[in-house]
Amino acid sequence: MRTRAWAAAAGVVAAGSVLASAELVALVAGASTSPLFAVGSLVIDLAPPGVKDLVIQLFGTGDKAVLLVLLGVVVVVLAGLAGVLELRRPPFGAVVLILGSGVAILAVTTRAGASGLWAIPTVLGMIVGVLVLRMLVARLRVWSASAAPLPAVEAAPAAPAPPEPTAGSRQVSPTAPEAAVSATPPAREPAREPARGPALRAQAALDRRRFFQAVGISAGAALV
Repeated sequence: MRTRAWAAAAGVVAAGSVLASAELVALVAGASTSPLFAVGSLVIDLAPPGVKDLVIQLFGTGDKAVLLVLLGVVVVVLAGLAGVLELRRPPFGAVVLILGSGVAILAVTTRAGASGLWAIPTVLGMIVGVLVLRMLVARLRVWSASAAPLPAVEAAPAAPAPPEPTAGSRQVSPTAPEAAVSATPPAREPAREPARGPALRAQAALDRRRFFQAVGISAGAALV
């Protein structure tokens, strides 16, 4: 299974949950508290003049849309990185998500006429996103563990057969030490991986279905 790819997908879904939750609260708190428009305006304002002129020459009146698309690509890449980090080195994935939300909070609270209360939608969205990220990565770890191959079991060597006496050999007393009997140690059989039983395969399929259900529900809620 491609664990890293699914972890990156979990990060993207979590980032979408941040944005969707914040925008949902912003509908009640006011459009001025929306992190989407605040971050977009901040990026456009901070873009170097040379970049702005180049985008205007290439795309004309669609320059702002292009900058927003580039911003979306950067967000997706960072969200995928957050998912992989949360899987490999927790809680650094959640830290990346929090830092990204911090940029959105800064963009919202530095707008003209803004107050600290404007950060509430983004903060709530950040909390939802971190919870979604940790939940999805936890489900992914369970699926990865159940789908992992079982450790190889090394076959025990067979007991050496006692040497058969020859016509000219001396009879060994039963009470003689075992060291008196020389025998060649048998060769060990190569390690073999045991076959996965039906119960283990069923558990791996169940864990995979649970992960996909969690991803689907989270992504669907973010899109709605």
